[in-house]
Amino acid sequence: MSSSSPNLQNIPIRTEEGKEIRSAFVPKDDWLLVAADYSQIELRILAHCSEDSLLIKAFLDDEDIHTRTAEEVFQVFPAMITPDLRRQAKAINFGIIYGMSPYGLSKELDISQKMAKNYINSYFSRYKGVKQFIDDTIIKARKTGISCTLFDRIRHLPDMNSSNRNLRLFAERVAINTPIQGSAADLTVSVERAGLTLVYSGATQGPQANLANLVVPLPSIYCPTAPAWHKSFLVFRCATENSSTILIY
Repeated sequence: MSSSSPNLQNIPIRTEEGKEIRSAFVPKDDWLLVAADYSQIELRILAHCSEDSLLIKAFLDDEDIHTRTAEEVFQVFPAMITPDLRRQAKAINFGIIYGMSPYGLSKELDISQKMAKNYINSYFSRYKGVKQFIDDTIIKARKTGISCTLFDRIRHLPDMNSSNRNLRLFAERVAINTPIQGSAADLTVSVERAGLTLVYSGATQGPQANLANLVVPLPSIYCPTAPAWHKSFLVFRCATENSSTILIY
């Protein structure tokens, strides 16, 4: 195994071997490793852009979005959802964001293209707002030759009307992905530029926490296990004029 600028996030976790490797990273006595993450930021942006009622409700109800998608796509009760079904639902969720085709999804899940197409069709039959958003985005991009993020960053798409099918389909995938993943990237950069400071609440005085490593937007915090810390919240405070705060935990 080799790694350039290793960090805790790029150490594998899905396999038994990966879990064993991660078990080698332990904090000193009475300290913890705490991971902070933007929670499903791209899928939340998709819910915002598509105004899909099911997707929005899932987030408002603080549901596990991949479990919810598994319920909708595979039409099973929550108790019947296995880790493998959730993994497949996760691939479908992010595959939609990336404009993945039935062929791409079939390769990702190691299933037939016919089954992958059925999964995608089932997804769109449940998340109708997402389907409408994707269709509208492609139509608009075809007319204008561009796709924009929520922060008005423009991605030019000269191949939207190309006679070359492969180039055209790639441009369509980029058109779909730009307002979602592009907006997520814009948001991350905006927060970074504001200036991030790790703070905690719940105690006037307490031990320090160290930023173990940072792979934007995923920091790992190395902190003590003092009672004051347990009762506190991890936040990133943006050094903006109104001192706005983004709550992570």
